[in-house]
Amino acid sequence: RRQRQMCIRDRIYEYQEEYNGDPKFSGTRGKNAMKLVLFQDACEHNSRIVRTIRQPNGNALLLGVGGSGRQSLAKMSIFISNHVLTYIELIKNYGMKSWREDIKKILMQTGLENKQTSFLFADTQIVNEQMVEDLNSVLNSGDITGVYNDKDM
Repeated sequence: RRQRQMCIRDRIYEYQEEYNGDPKFSGTRGKNAMKLVLFQDACEHNSRIVRTIRQPNGNALLLGVGGSGRQSLAKMSIFISNHVLTYIELIKNYGMKSWREDIKKILMQTGLENKQTSFLFADTQIVNEQMVEDLNSVLNSGDITGVYNDKDM
C-alpha cells in the first residue's frame, strides 16, 4: 500500500509541474504557480475530488477550515480531469444581473459547446442568497428558470 501511495503522490507532483509549466493555468511568469505539499490525506482528497467530478453531472461541496487547501486541491483536480476551470470575479458593483450573465455564459459553454467545465465558487463570493438558490437549481434541474432571453433560446 505504501508503494501505491508514493506512486499517487509522484503522479500528482508531475501534474503540478505540468500545471505550473502551462501559462494558461499558472499565469505569466508563473505568478499563480501552485506549490502543494502532498501528504497522504491530501493525495486521498485529491483522488476523491477527481473521481467525483469525472462522474456524469459530478459535483462536490468541499468543507474545511480556512487555509486547508480546498481551492488548491480543487484546482489541481480540475486540471487532472482536463476540465475548463470557471469562476466569477467579484468587482465593486457585482450584483444579481452580473451573476445571471456569468451563470448564463457558463451554462451555454457547457451545454452548447459541450465543454467539460468545473465551476469553482467559494462562500466568500455569495453576494445575494439568490446566488445559492440559482446554484441549487442548476444542480437539481440543470438550468435556472428565466435566465435566458428570446435571443438565447
